[in-house]
Amino acid sequence: MKLVVNKIIPFNNYYLICFFGNIYIKLKSYKRWLKNEEKGANQKSKNHEMTHVKQAIKCHNSWICYYSHYVWLWMKNLPLINGFKMPYKFVEFELEAYAHENDDNYNVVHKDGTDEWKMFKKLTLKQKKQFYKQYKESKLTFSNFINEVIIPSMK
Repeated sequence: MKLVVNKIIPFNNYYLICFFGNIYIKLKSYKRWLKNEEKGANQKSKNHEMTHVKQAIKCHNSWICYYSHYVWLWMKNLPLINGFKMPYKFVEFELEAYAHENDDNYNVVHKDGTDEWKMFKKLTLKQKKQFYKQYKESKLTFSNFINEVIIPSMK
């Protein structure tokens, strides 16, 4: 994946965004990226964004299909009612990416694409809201919260 440094994307306070197979980072965050790169601390972010690439492969190998589906999933989380953080965090694509961002082998093993996100479709909006509230009250990272709380509750 190519790293694209620019002044606009990603919007708001997001650090990175995967857009059509490239990682976009704002110029003001690029210095932090370089420092983290020297320390080898960007792998988690790279894993997360690469999972989105693998998800797009499973969406008919089409970024248009992937983004259309992503926006639909986000809209189903009612951002105008629930704010913008919860709908983003509980998009099924994000749940999978966060769940595996610490696993350096996940995207290697799933070279032909990932679709574990589909298991999160079972979650109702009510459950997502409850999990989000629980997550905010916990001291866990979102990645650990998914793996230690959400996934076990789905079994």
